[in-house]
Formats: sequence, C-alpha cells, structure tokens
Amino acid sequence: MQSKHVSLKQYPNAMQPRERLAELGAEALSPVELIGILLGTGTADKTALDLAQDLLMALPEGDLAQLNQQNFRQLCQFTGLGPAKAARILAALELGRRVNQAQVPLRADLSSPDQVYRLLQPQFAHQKQEHFIVVFVDTKNRYLAQKVVTKGILNSTLVHPREIFQQALAFGAYAFIAAHNHPSGDPKPSSDDLETTRQLVRCGKLMQIELLDHLILGRECFTSLREQEAWLWNHEFLG
Repeated sequence: MQSKHVSLKQYPNAMQPRERLAELGAEALSPVELIGILLGTGTADKTALDLAQDLLMALPEGDLAQLNQQNFRQLCQFTGLGPAKAARILAALELGRRVNQAQVPLRADLSSPDQVYRLLQPQFAHQKQEHFIVVFVDTKNRYLAQKVVTKGILNSTLVHPREIFQQALAFGAYAFIAAHNHPSGDPKPSSDDLETTRQLVRCGKLMQIELLDHLILGRECFTSLREQEAWLWNHEFLG
C-alpha cells in the first residue's frame, strides 16, 4: 500500500522553509531549503523539498557548485522541474552573480590577489572549460571592468595580447590583472601559463599598461604567479 503524500503546507510552521527564512534569515537555511523555496511547489508525489534534494543528489558528487554549470535544457530534464522551475533557478543564480559584480566598484582596490580571487571564484572556479579573464584597473588599482578574453575546450585556450590591450585602451585602464581557471581544480601553473605571462608582461612594458598579476583559479584555492614566480617576474619576464 502506497503512503499518502504529505504537502509542505501540512508541515508545522517551524519546519516550513519560507517561515524559517522569515524568522531566522536566509543564511540559516540549508541548500535544500533554499532551492525548495525557489521551486515553490512539488509534484503529485513529492514536495518542493523532495525535488530540491533529488536535484542536489543528481549533481556530480552532490556538489552544490555544479548547479552553476547547468543550463536551461539540462535543468528541465530533471524529473519534476520543467521550464518554470528551471527558469527560477537560473534567474536566482544569475542575480547572485550580478549582485556580486555590482559590489566590485565599491571596493577600495584590487591590489591583493585574494580580492581578485573572491571576485572571480564564484563564476569561474568551477567551470568545465578554461576561461581567460582580464580585470582592468585604474591608477589606484580600483576596478574598472572585467572581460572574458577567450573560452577554450577543457584545458586549452589561446590568448591574444592584441585583444587584451585593445580592451585596456577602450576602458582607459592603467593596468590589468589576468586570470584563468584550471578545469582540473589544481591551480599549479603549466609551462604554457608561464609563457603567456611572459608575453603579457613584455607587451605591457611596450604599451605602458602593466600586468599586475596572473592568477590561476582552482576550485577552492588559487596561485598568484606574481608571488610564486617573483624572480622570473622581476628578471626573466622583464629581461
């Protein structure tokens, strides 16, 4: 005999996600509860929380960050979601990214690699393809803009200095910071990474638009080539 489905409305108020959010704040809720609120409703035999749990469990290794990698068609394929629920999830993720980016100009500067990593990590650290990003700054290292210069397949990408410096001139940038993610999650630099950095430093000297750093983004950590390769930066790169 099948058990009767219980609606979220039948849960005590203290267990309902929206009521918990109103009383405790969004930060107190679990990922399942937050996604359940976005979904709004369940199906004939599952609550919104059940669907949220199923969605998280279906992601690779149950990794919440992988939700950011799903597109509209992929989300619609999850049982019980459909176009409306998929659209709500994607809209919430995109709004979060835009709020994060909108706060950037308020920061005093981006002179610390930690600040640059916090800026770029949410959007790029978990990407399955390699993205090469450039962040442009003014004379006080204050954020001007950021651009994805190239997007490669897995761990291969081509970087054209000409395009970077054209963008720098367009934004009136005094300097820039380069960054790219390693889809493997390991931020250890490759020989190609070092060669790309050499080219950008040398072009920056000619154009008088300095490369301040080149960050390699891992999933939970990063490498600053300016810090790790200080000798090369000051001698071989500029020799």
